[in-house]
Amino acid sequence: MRGLIFFLSFLLIFTISSCHKNKTPESGPSSIKNGHVIDAHTGKGVFFAGVWVAKKDPNITGAWAYSTAAYALADSNGYFDMDFDYDGNYTYYLRAQKDPWYAQTDYQQISAGTNNGTVIKMAAYGWIKFNVINEPPLDTIYEFNASAGAPLRMIVALFRDTTLYDITLGNQNADIVYSYIKSNKEVKVKDNNKYVSSSDTLNYVIKY
Repeated sequence: MRGLIFFLSFLLIFTISSCHKNKTPESGPSSIKNGHVIDAHTGKGVFFAGVWVAKKDPNITGAWAYSTAAYALADSNGYFDMDFDYDGNYTYYLRAQKDPWYAQTDYQQISAGTNNGTVIKMAAYGWIKFNVINEPPLDTIYEFNASAGAPLRMIVALFRDTTLYDITLGNQNADIVYSYIKSNKEVKVKDNNKYVSSSDTLNYVIKY
C-alpha cells in the first residue's frame, strides 16, 4: 500500500513539473533571436529595415490600439535581435518597414518567451512612369487620371507632353487604368496584366 501511495505521489509531482516546464510564459522578459527580414520574391535579406514590436490594447479599436514595445534596425544582411517585456494583458505583433522601397508588412503575431528565427517577408515596390504624349499637340485635356492599383488622380491641363508617376507592388502584373476628358468627352482605357518588376520602373506610353 505504501508503495502504491509513493508511486502515485511521484507520478503527480512529475506531471505537475512537466506541465510547468512546457507552459508558455504569459508575461515577463521576452526576445526575438536571429530574426530575419527578407524579400518575399528573392528570399534575400532586406538590409537596414526597421522592425517594430507593436503592443495592442484589447480595449481600444483602430490604429490607436497599437503602441511600440521595442524597435530594432536590421543589419546589412537583414538579421536582427530585440528584447521586450511581454504583458499577458496585451497582444504583441511584429512588423517591418523600409521606405520607399518596400511596402510595410502586415502585423505578425508573436508569443512570450524566446522567439527564435522569426522571418518577416517584405514585398518590394515597383513604379510606373506614364509618358503622356499629345500628338499632334492640338487639344487641351483638362483632367487626366492614371492608376495601377491605388487611386491616383491628376487634375492638370495637358497641352504638351507630360510625365506622371504611380507606385504599385513589384513582381506582379498591374492593371493600368487611365481616363481623360477631351473636347468635353470622357475617354476611359483599361490595359490589363502589365508586369512591373520590383525596385524598377515600367515605362508606359499613352498617346492621345
